Amino acid sequence: MGLREDSLDMQVTERQYDVLVVGGGGAALTAASGAEGVSVLVVSKDPIGCGDTKISEGGITVLGSGSADDSEEILASNMRLKGRDLAEEEIVRAFALDSREGYLWLLCHGLRPYMKVDGSGPLPYPVPMGGHDRARAIPHPQGGLSFFHAFRETYPAGGYELLQDAWFLDLIIEERGGKRHIAGGLVYHAASGCFLALRSRAVILATGGLGTLFSPNTDNMRGNTGDGYAIAARAGASLVDMEQIQFIPFALVGPGSLKGLFVGEPASAGPFGVLRDKDGKVLLSGLMHRTRAEVAGVMARAVSSGRGTERDGCLLDLRQNVRGESGGLYYRIFAERMGKQISLVRRAMGERAARLEEPWEVQPSAHYCMGGILVDSRGKCVGEGAPEGLFAAGQAAGGLHGGDRLAGNSLAECIIFGIRAGREAARHARGSKNADPAVFRDLWREVAAPYLRRLGQKGGHVPGALTGRLQKAAWECLGPARTGAGLEEFLKTKEIIRRGLSDSAVSAETLWNQEFIDWIELENMLFSSEVVARSAFLRKESLGAHLRVDGRRKKREVRRPPYSIRAAWKGGKWTMGTILREPSPWTARLKDRYRVLGLRLGTGFLHALPFPLRERILLGTYGKWLSGK
Repeated sequence: MGLREDSLDMQVTERQYDVLVVGGGGAALTAASGAEGVSVLVVSKDPIGCGDTKISEGGITVLGSGSADDSEEILASNMRLKGRDLAEEEIVRAFALDSREGYLWLLCHGLRPYMKVDGSGPLPYPVPMGGHDRARAIPHPQGGLSFFHAFRETYPAGGYELLQDAWFLDLIIEERGGKRHIAGGLVYHAASGCFLALRSRAVILATGGLGTLFSPNTDNMRGNTGDGYAIAARAGASLVDMEQIQFIPFALVGPGSLKGLFVGEPASAGPFGVLRDKDGKVLLSGLMHRTRAEVAGVMARAVSSGRGTERDGCLLDLRQNVRGESGGLYYRIFAERMGKQISLVRRAMGERAARLEEPWEVQPSAHYCMGGILVDSRGKCVGEGAPEGLFAAGQAAGGLHGGDRLAGNSLAECIIFGIRAGREAARHARGSKNADPAVFRDLWREVAAPYLRRLGQKGGHVPGALTGRLQKAAWECLGPARTGAGLEEFLKTKEIIRRGLSDSAVSAETLWNQEFIDWIELENMLFSSEVVARSAFLRKESLGAHLRVDGRRKKREVRRPPYSIRAAWKGGKWTMGTILREPSPWTARLKDRYRVLGLRLGTGFLHALPFPLRERILLGTYGKWLSGK
């Protein structure tokens, strides 16, 4: 039996701020720093910085950093092409426009990249990474830790407050002047055992993605339970392209403690890396010049057709890269950039695999949700039903990546759109008013009552056990390879789990109530997973990171004109629709195809050369890479 509603005032404390930022990673801290001149509270369920930003590899996209012929137009075109034209053009152009400025902002907060040997500037990756058409990614010695410390420097200089160990439950919305306005949010602060009704004029959702839905087949931190998507949808905001989930192709298949962890991407496979099936037959070559979605799709098809290993993996063979004297230089470069991954491989597969002398057993792992909340280029939630004063940034927001996120773009996205959302939310807060105190109290009481009634609830299920069932079903049905039948089966399983959640036991304790926390996160994962399944079911053809393996595979899988899938929660169910997108010019598509073909032919030609001649070419190339020339 839950708490009585007449005890609400005793259980909930009110506070007031101008802007609330929900999340604790790079996008959240940047947004809080960008919201200058107003009072800001950052609400994070995890300790600040303990998100995916901190564990990232540390390569960030910076326009023109590795190529003199780069431009905003070229970068924007590259992103839209590789994203299969699903991205919103205005948002992509904003990314390209602010790329350099965002990186300079990080440098001002203490970020330090690898430097060229002469100290003349940052040392970019020598080759285009993960779908880019030019080298424009800058690595950092400590990977994501370098970024975490830079973001952490924004506090307390940023002038915002922190509330950690706090679960943001729902938005509080006021009807005023014929419109719906943000009035604040309800928070469960586990560390104090208190519920907080936070009055504010704007809220920025920077909560990360939903990788935990696929655990243990993910390289995400545990806090990625789709909270932002569920919170926004319940408030009336729309979601877009939720079927587009990026599965990083090269992740460990085991042991259990390492399963799902990232150990490389296509660009790191070198000029001679190939993908093999369980019998050693080549599935794909030229990995270095392929996108994450392309490689993960080939692997998923191989596993679904029975060509995968016993642990549903494939074999990544890098042995040809370390032949001869040039191979020593290649390994030196590889180890410098991928040292953490080599350490993981050594623990999982042994020393010979770590020296690239044996193939690695790998499989795709849930890495990034490329869809998200429907926003404009300044992070404002748009579309019918979105309340005034609601914003989103980072992985919580959709519209930037489309069908494939390019390597290094997520770290840049945190800064670029964190700053934009923070500035816009502050501007909105300065020009609007808070809800009347009496009205606000009535509003939060209505929002809080269902949550407080959960405390002390009796039932025959445990939320944590139900979460495990959902994760297993999600990997099997919403993972790298999907079928219509599998999606229908998932929706049935999801409903069974939802009924179980309604009949689950939750302790009446308020201080660090783990059962209540599990209940909150499972509720959000159920919301998020359903919209992923319904979006995937609506898109019958394979496109980008969305792979349908049922039915006859067509040569031309892209439907023209391209369209995004839009979802909104209305009247207790999902309403689905589409947003037409402008296709990239045929000249740009043709040019990109010829560029990729040329790169693959060049690699094939290099492989066919007599070994002494190949050695001479590679020694010169790798020597330049190491010197930063």
